[in-house]
Amino acid sequence: MAEFEINAALVRAWQGAGLPYPTAYEGKAFTPEQGKPWAALYLLPAGTAPAGIGIQAPLEHVGILQVDLNQPLDAGAPVMLKDADAVSLRFTPGASFEFGGTKVNIERCTRSSIRRSEGWLTLSLSIRYRSWQHRVTP
Repeated sequence: MAEFEINAALVRAWQGAGLPYPTAYEGKAFTPEQGKPWAALYLLPAGTAPAGIGIQAPLEHVGILQVDLNQPLDAGAPVMLKDADAVSLRFTPGASFEFGGTKVNIERCTRSSIRRSEGWLTLSLSIRYRSWQHRVTP
């Protein structure tokens, strides 16, 4: 259940950011409207491991939420950087988001350079997260 809850917490956090980006979510059909900005979200789990010794030690989940911001080719860097700043403010280090009793902590948010990709300007934000899943033993 933890992966579902982590994903839900991060997606809801994105949706609460207030950016006017239609968004492509994993596993959902999406066709961007030509000439209009859009975003894509990808959850990239980086592993799960016990956070201590013993069967009752919580499981630590770490990973990256990748947010790709896409703008028309003539949008320019200032527009993209402004939107990247808005995402960074939402996912600032120390922020936490919760869903279904699972708390997800944000450790850092970094951005890529602006690049051309399939007819769009794209800027990626890598949002590193950490969450603990408390285990119930029989």
